[in-house]
Amino acid sequence: MPGGSGDNIIAVKKQAEEMGYAMMKKDYKTYIKFMHPKVIAHMGGEQGVLDTMKSVEAHMAKYGMKLAYINLDEPTPIIDTAGELQCTISSNADITVKGGVIHANSVFICISKDKGLHWVYIDISSDYEWVRNEMKTLSSKLVIPVPQKPSFEDVEAK
Repeated sequence: MPGGSGDNIIAVKKQAEEMGYAMMKKDYKTYIKFMHPKVIAHMGGEQGVLDTMKSVEAHMAKYGMKLAYINLDEPTPIIDTAGELQCTISSNADITVKGGVIHANSVFICISKDKGLHWVYIDISSDYEWVRNEMKTLSSKLVIPVPQKPSFEDVEAK
């Protein structure tokens, strides 16, 4: 069981890696276990999340896109506030497409309500305003890195 802040940092990253691995394997039921309940509700419940994930998967397949790689940065310092532990973690992903690779960056807010045993994540890269409006318990001290815009690497030009 996580105890100190070092254990919590390890748990944040380990569980984020499990979430990323589930995404790469298209194991959406496991992926959902790492999503914040408010995000799941916002997307129409578990079925809404599954439908969205399958729609994104079909769109990617249609255009020959494939998630090839995910790497996580180190989490920001953990804040103990409002009965929750909170931090952020950035991820970098490579998506292969015809002729190249898209390098994408995401930022996740990480929250634990059980002293670091289980973490849930909120991707703030796409709907930052919704997160700020809905997540009233977020600490004002939470370090939220600005996500970078995706970049394209043309592999055919090399």
